Amino acid sequence: MSDENEDQPKPSKQRSAEIRRVNIGVHVVAQIALATLLFLLVNFLSYRHYGRKDLTDDQRYSVDDDTVRFLKGLDQDVNITMAFAKGSRIYPQLSALLDEYVEYSGGRVKLDKFDPGRDKARALEFREKMSMPIEGNMLVLDFGGRQKTVTEAQMLADDGRLFFGEDVITSRIIGATQEGDQKVYFLGSYGGVRSVGGESSLDRLQQLAGLQFANVVTLNLSDVDEIPYDADAIVLLNPEKDLEERDVSLLTSYWENDSGSLFVFLNPQQDTPRLDRMLEKVGVTRRDDRVLHSINSVVDARPEYRVQGRYLADSKITARGLVDTVTTFNGVTCSLDVAAGDQALAQEGIVASPLIVATDRFWGETRYDTGVLPVFDPTEDHGQPVYVAAAVERGGVADSPVRQDSSRMVVVANGTLLDPDTASNSNIEFVLSSLNWVLDREQLIGITPKRATTYSIDMDAGQTKRTFWLAVLILPGLVFGTAVLMWSIRRA
Repeated sequence: MSDENEDQPKPSKQRSAEIRRVNIGVHVVAQIALATLLFLLVNFLSYRHYGRKDLTDDQRYSVDDDTVRFLKGLDQDVNITMAFAKGSRIYPQLSALLDEYVEYSGGRVKLDKFDPGRDKARALEFREKMSMPIEGNMLVLDFGGRQKTVTEAQMLADDGRLFFGEDVITSRIIGATQEGDQKVYFLGSYGGVRSVGGESSLDRLQQLAGLQFANVVTLNLSDVDEIPYDADAIVLLNPEKDLEERDVSLLTSYWENDSGSLFVFLNPQQDTPRLDRMLEKVGVTRRDDRVLHSINSVVDARPEYRVQGRYLADSKITARGLVDTVTTFNGVTCSLDVAAGDQALAQEGIVASPLIVATDRFWGETRYDTGVLPVFDPTEDHGQPVYVAAAVERGGVADSPVRQDSSRMVVVANGTLLDPDTASNSNIEFVLSSLNWVLDREQLIGITPKRATTYSIDMDAGQTKRTFWLAVLILPGLVFGTAVLMWSIRRA
């Protein structure tokens, strides 16, 4: 009798095992439900609240702080249509840049992308809606029914290595709030334009002004009685002769009219006493010297005229993006005496400040035409600091974010900065920043061009095969095996 009772199952233990299985099942269901809820919640929060970090060495996928402030202050909608082939070398960079515009504008910038070569229906719809053909890769910016276009070529430098996308797009949006494009007058009657290989320094000036959507127009002062009223800036480029007294009077009246802007590239090899006197009155004196240093070795003994200069932080032109970087002036350069902090000028509301200083090994040689190897003489030559570029502002309000009733001038003691065979990328950035400043586009100063680079991974057949098996079989298999193992442990 006792043996029969021992062989019978014990109901209490069976019920306990059943209860444990039910509890485990309930817990598993609860865990799955909570994990799903957590997954959805994390995705919802990451969609609504997320941050971006550009880890590229030159910040090619980031936008400038001034652009961010400008976008956040937009008070009208901007519709941007990106009709670009995905095979374009700048497509990834431009697409990421425009996504940043959408993000920082708080919904003011609306973006539409399509590839006109692949999506024929969208291209046809675009042509009918905008009443314009699609000519290559282009952007169309719509401001309340007013359309402006930006081509791929306008966003690239001539050699295709520099990407000016942010500068061009931000400039176009800013320009939409103004009454048409700005106008820059080039004083063509004084010459100084040098051509190399069918391209000239004037072509480069027109290109850089075009990036700011400003038109460059040649002006002969002998044909006018006063500077045109629509002149946003006057450029004197490497003059081959001195100004006439009448022209000095016209330019002085223009600059003293509280809204004039001058950009002067001096020609150190040309005597220009009347121009020099005009500049001296505003605190910039051209010295009769040549900025150089001597190379004296067993194989070489000669003066070196290629000036290495360092951008200073005392001006809005160079304070961001360029400060403390080094540039090179080719050709011939003279030094400038800049009357920074001059009290007599300050009483007239004029502030002069240096922009670029030659590095320590350079000096201003006053006996540059003797034919002998120059040696620095502290009693006759001009020692450090040797300034080679300066800015002047008249009537400006200190620390004001906006220009109000002020005239501006930039003077560079070298006339070759825009020559096609000598211009460097840093010099182009400097000229572009200076144009922004004299054209009253402070928001664009410091928006430096990025390198237009594309990256690709070249793999042979064996590497491609291994990558395929790793991504398709091995990694998913490891995940599946880990899940089966965990399930088995839980059941035990």
